[in-house]
Amino acid sequence: VMKGILAKCNQTPIFSINGLEAVEEVKSANKPFDLIFMDCEMPELDGYDATKKIRHWERNNNRSPVEIHALTAHVLPEYLERCRNSGMDGHLSKPIDFPHLQMLFEKVFRSLEKKTTSIN
Repeated sequence: VMKGILAKCNQTPIFSINGLEAVEEVKSANKPFDLIFMDCEMPELDGYDATKKIRHWERNNNRSPVEIHALTAHVLPEYLERCRNSGMDGHLSKPIDFPHLQMLFEKVFRSLEKKTTSIN
């Protein structure tokens, strides 16, 4: 479903089949990701622990933190707190609210533009 939604937003996503693969994708990427949607219920390594590993790797390698948002059907406060405690920046609830997704893209890309402008 996300592949179709992201295609409508003119995005080219990279999908990982489990949390271990997601962590390796971040570590081996030629350039930093702009945004990561982290499924909290992935096999082998869940999204919470994958996010912790990504944050640990970023700190140890002097990398700027990539924006990570949970992708979850869980919206109870304890789940959202778990997302924050793992290092996620926010969350998107399933089913995806398209206007919320668009606002998130706008926020992330404005932030990226500011970083690029300040570097140049």
